[in-house]
Amino acid sequence: AFERLRRIPPITTLQENDEFCRILDESLEAHLVVIPRLALGISECEQHIDPDRLDRFMNGTLRSRISRRVITEQHLVLSQYKHGTAIDPSADQTRHMPTVFSRCSAHDVVGTCSALAQANARQTHRQGQEWVPPQVHISSQDDDIRFTYVSEHIEYIIYQILSNSIRHTIAAHPSHYPPVEVTICSNQADVFFRISDKGGGMSNDIHRHLWSYGRRPHSLFGNFRDISQLAAKPSEHLNVPLGIGLPMSRVYAEYWGGEINVVTMDGCGTDAYVRIPMLGTQNENLDEERNDDHAASPSSPSPGVIRRQFIV
Repeated sequence: AFERLRRIPPITTLQENDEFCRILDESLEAHLVVIPRLALGISECEQHIDPDRLDRFMNGTLRSRISRRVITEQHLVLSQYKHGTAIDPSADQTRHMPTVFSRCSAHDVVGTCSALAQANARQTHRQGQEWVPPQVHISSQDDDIRFTYVSEHIEYIIYQILSNSIRHTIAAHPSHYPPVEVTICSNQADVFFRISDKGGGMSNDIHRHLWSYGRRPHSLFGNFRDISQLAAKPSEHLNVPLGIGLPMSRVYAEYWGGEINVVTMDGCGTDAYVRIPMLGTQNENLDEERNDDHAASPSSPSPGVIRRQFIV
């Protein structure tokens, strides 16, 4: 893909840009196989390579992938706008939606992701039309909290956490499902999401390796043998756990200076805290040697942090 793009001469006309966009679109489609192949590779060599080394490799590769796809999709969107194509974020009239929104609604993001997670639960469990999955209750200090972010990234993060909460709530309560509680608040710099469930929590051993790819159950990554492509979007309904959703969610969150923390009570439930910068002015985090116990400080970028702010 790099060689193909490198050989494209400078673009001087709209027609040449149209051809360039076609090539970019083909490249996006062709690279949907990357995540499944990476996961299978991890599962095949995890017995021979140090897990910390595997985690650094996987996180670095995913950060690089995110960076390239953000740039590519944004060019496709800007080219559509240049042609005067109206793009409705709520419609499916185009594959590549605007990747950066200056007024993402925190309440709408949670509502959309909860509906998708509940629909996926219905499809997975198939217990009849009368069956109702755990409800998601949303409380917020303000129903109109807005922030600048890549919409697909925040939706993926919230969807993955909600899906886990709903799945574990169903497993822990066979007859009556307590609701999943989502709390939203903000200050002048950040938006915060807290997702709380009573799904039984997790053991200390599972919690300690929650963010690791190299220490995941081997059987989960084996499910990638049945999945040839993965775009890592919340709209993808998968009926099998892959063991990659939470680690990828943290990569998405930290990429633009946010973070995810998970607190659990074994035998009771789990709280997940997501912090997202509100203004879209944080540094892009490409540091592959970060300490996994602490998020990189946005105010003091390390040598691996590149300054690329949102342009909207």
